[in-house]
Amino acid sequence: MTTAATAPQVSCRLPQAVVVSNVTQDNTNGVSASGAPVPVGWSADIVLYDTVREMLAESTGLAVDSVELVELAGPRYVFRSGEDHYIYNSISQDGARITTSHGRDAVFKELAEDFDGIRYEVLEVSNDGDLER
Repeated sequence: MTTAATAPQVSCRLPQAVVVSNVTQDNTNGVSASGAPVPVGWSADIVLYDTVREMLAESTGLAVDSVELVELAGPRYVFRSGEDHYIYNSISQDGARITTSHGRDAVFKELAEDFDGIRYEVLEVSNDGDLER
């Protein structure tokens, strides 16, 4: 009598997600520098801040003064260039200047209250591949 061979039982332990905190240029712990709460689904703790800032500058062709927010479960960033705030999607490589709000706290508030209600001006891609107004 033959019996079917059974596959050996293998126990596999997957690594747990590593939570990285306090690895930003200025750790904000969920609140902007002037006290505006960080919108749900976003973080003001930018891991590898200088690398992200360089990526945004190279991708958009803009002088990136500061990276304000990163989407927790997505590819979007909110950053400031001059007096304007922009949102950039690093996967689709689309960017837009936020036109309904001015100032960090106003942008944070608008993202928290009604992301779909934000008005913006889409940045066009120039011949050299940079985004421009």
